[in-house]
Amino acid sequence: PQEFWTRWHISLSSWLRDYLYIPLGGNRGSTWFTARNLMITMLIGGLWHGASWTFIAWGAVHGAWLVGHRLVTGGRKQESADPWWISAAKMVGTFHLVCLTWLLFRAVSMEQAWQMLARLGQDWTWTPLASFSLGLLALLAGPLLLFEAWVEKRGKLLALTETHWLPRALVYLCILLIILYFA
Repeated sequence: PQEFWTRWHISLSSWLRDYLYIPLGGNRGSTWFTARNLMITMLIGGLWHGASWTFIAWGAVHGAWLVGHRLVTGGRKQESADPWWISAAKMVGTFHLVCLTWLLFRAVSMEQAWQMLARLGQDWTWTPLASFSLGLLALLAGPLLLFEAWVEKRGKLLALTETHWLPRALVYLCILLIILYFA
């Protein structure tokens, strides 16, 4: 979660850090003091998005997630010493938690948010639309995800510019097809 918040919505993250978290004391102090500062910062970040209980709940979930991560890791930034499959599991877990909390942005009330969460585990009927969507996702996003994993492993953000023209052309083709299909 720490890495997610340094990369996502950078202007808001920087503002929350510079004008709320650090003036509250940041991580200078006890573990519980730091946890309090994280929770206050994320709750106010939720309020920044809107004056609704759903946004406050969103801030509370992200705050609790950051606090839990800090308690588990001791506040240390984790290096990329994890095996690839653990890194992949962390990315997938982060992605799904963030997507689940976005339900709170869509809901107009906490009751509706609970109803949407409850519906996620119901009616797993396989439809032609589901087949088409999964096939399209595998065809278009799959190669890009593999490419992203390759870039991450190489540790170079601009690795695409240094590759042979054929793989680079295939990546550009995938991006073009995604734009055409999902425009």
